[in-house]
Amino acid sequence: MATPLPTNASDELFGDLFGAEVLTLAPFDASAQARAFEPFPLTVTLPATYQANGLSPPFELVVASPSGRHDVQELAALPLAVLLHAQEGGTHRVTLRELAHNRWWGSTTIDVDGDPAQ
Repeated sequence: MATPLPTNASDELFGDLFGAEVLTLAPFDASAQARAFEPFPLTVTLPATYQANGLSPPFELVVASPSGRHDVQELAALPLAVLLHAQEGGTHRVTLRELAHNRWWGSTTIDVDGDPAQ
């Protein structure tokens, strides 16, 4: 079956994979429990089917805390792993995204042991 031709410039510039959730963030040790004020490593993987198209820097790592605090870090290269440095207990959302090119991203939620921020 032939691939359908784009019907407009937007379809040509931004294919089906544009903005897709393709990065996987997962705990390095699945049995470990994240704790406030202790580093918690997360692995970053990109499926082989997407590696041919590649990712382009810059990347942005965003950690959203339950208190509403957002820690944002710009990265010059795609990391193999990231460290969560939670400053409070509760559910944290960790998102890694490509700021340009394919705009691929990935995220996960991590339950952190510890007291919630007041």
